[in-house]
Amino acid sequence: MKIFCLKLGQVFANSLPEKLKWLLWLIYGIPIGFTYTNGVCVAVFNNRREVLAVKKNLGISGVGELTLPGGRKDRGLSAERVAVREVLQETGIQTENLVPISLEDDANGFNMIMLYLSIKNSGKIQIEDFIEIKWAGFVSIDQLRPDHAKLAKKALNKLEELEEIASIYRALDSDIDVHCIHPI
Repeated sequence: MKIFCLKLGQVFANSLPEKLKWLLWLIYGIPIGFTYTNGVCVAVFNNRREVLAVKKNLGISGVGELTLPGGRKDRGLSAERVAVREVLQETGIQTENLVPISLEDDANGFNMIMLYLSIKNSGKIQIEDFIEIKWAGFVSIDQLRPDHAKLAKKALNKLEELEEIASIYRALDSDIDVHCIHPI
């Protein structure tokens, strides 16, 4: 039955209503052609390759653990707008030029999380909501909760790729406008 549902999902994924996809996932344990993102997280790096992390007091997951900033996607907002909002609300850092890295299952395997890399950042770490956020700062990737460390490593790999491309263009003295990568 699982193989049948998987094939059904692959063939008809675009025509199945989201509720039916969720129902098939709940009954048979197979995610089928989801296009719905219900969470975002953002990797923000400083010059020392440390990643911006938060420790939450409240939430559905990650309470008391170091995680990437992020949160739930509200209906009607793009995942990118939610990502910018969440980083600003949780840390005080303004992000720009977000690069989508991947769409992942969260630690529970139930929610889909869109991972972004922030290329341009400004501001100082400032926690405005101490009810939700206990702490925010830069840490080594290994200090993050394991699933978020995996996401941060993916984002760091993409950052290094982008920096390499930018350095090649600068070395060629190209007329192409290359936006520099501005870590905090």
